[in-house]
Amino acid sequence: MSWDWSLSTQANIDAGNAVPRPELRAGRYPIVLLTALTAGILFLIGFCFSETFGWIYGLFIVGFFLSHPLVEVLGKQAMLDVPAIFFSLVSVYCAWRGIHYRSGREAFIFGIGGGLFSGLAVSAKLNAGLVVISILTIGIINLYLRRTRNDILFILPNLILPALIFFVVNPQIWHDLLTGIRVMLEHSQIIAARRSSRPNEALWTINDALRAFQARVFGDYFHLALWITGCLLMKANLKQNYPFVVYGFIVMAGVIAWTPLNWDRFYLPAVPFYAIVLGYTLGSFFESLFVRMTQKHAIPMETSNPLPGSKD
Repeated sequence: MSWDWSLSTQANIDAGNAVPRPELRAGRYPIVLLTALTAGILFLIGFCFSETFGWIYGLFIVGFFLSHPLVEVLGKQAMLDVPAIFFSLVSVYCAWRGIHYRSGREAFIFGIGGGLFSGLAVSAKLNAGLVVISILTIGIINLYLRRTRNDILFILPNLILPALIFFVVNPQIWHDLLTGIRVMLEHSQIIAARRSSRPNEALWTINDALRAFQARVFGDYFHLALWITGCLLMKANLKQNYPFVVYGFIVMAGVIAWTPLNWDRFYLPAVPFYAIVLGYTLGSFFESLFVRMTQKHAIPMETSNPLPGSKD
């Protein structure tokens, strides 16, 4: 079953090149559910930035994510883009928990989680291989900074599980692994080759790619400036935040470098980090505001009314 771009949608359905509309509508329900679960993971990520005010960060992150035009479009389409994003974010969250371990057992468990979900992500979409690279990079940085046995326990599952999961969930490569992978890569090249037939959507140069990325992900220069501000704020606490920074910049760089056409689905992987940074920006502002308000209205101990009967 292969889509014929010269035919209409209905003609492709009649020719057996596309799923009938009733089945397509049914396939949208799990995608909508996964979009909601993705928002839940992003809300949970907010607590990685602040235990007390994590809900503020989480609400802003979720708000920026769900209100993004790409999520509004792709968050209800029966395609594998949203599942890949969901699995990627779960793996990144596991990576953050894995390097902030309280024991070797916890580091190993979250290492397994990171490897498992990054393997599922790349199995859903090949471009989610960027998250596998991100998790391994996070593990290597963590191992370099700490150099303990627990850090090895975290990185080991991430070296083994993604490839194993990818192999298990892709039965078409069981009999001939190299040929199966080659076919997948050739399919990616077919998409890139469409630039010649779609010149209005083609991205030929790095300038084309950067302009399209800015328009698709940030939308306008205000949100770009807000995102840059958030990156600078995250830098101030980089030891705590670097797993998300590593993930975000690797994914964004990959999207810019590898996107052949100015299509919605190619830019969706960059949206979570966009939302995380903007949520961090506003979350930091409101956290500092609440802290100052609390301190301003706090009653100093030395000026408080003494208890009845006390010597003071």
